[in-house]
Amino acid sequence: MNHFIILFRLNARAGVRALLAGRRPVLMMKTICDITRERHIHTVVSLNSIMVDGTGMCGACRVIVGGATRFACVDGPEFDGADLDFQSLIDRSRAYEEFEDRAREMYAKEKSSS
Repeated sequence: MNHFIILFRLNARAGVRALLAGRRPVLMMKTICDITRERHIHTVVSLNSIMVDGTGMCGACRVIVGGATRFACVDGPEFDGADLDFQSLIDRSRAYEEFEDRAREMYAKEKSSS
């Protein structure tokens, strides 16, 4: 996180009041946006990592931005980090966590038995 703090300080000295927090893990982007919001630095997040089909049909990249439903593949993938509902994005990304854990366990058992 220290390199982001340094970047903020350099930007502030240079008079730059914007930052692109592109293609980072969601929790890291949320933390960056929390920090930049306090410092009144406009921050854009790039959500192309959550896109699946690129047409908006599957809904995998559905996010809430400024209280409205948006699709990263159609309406983005860049959004204002201050307007993005990170909690709903985090909750959706964890929806299949239990299933994924079981699948990993089954794979590990199959791999070790062969």
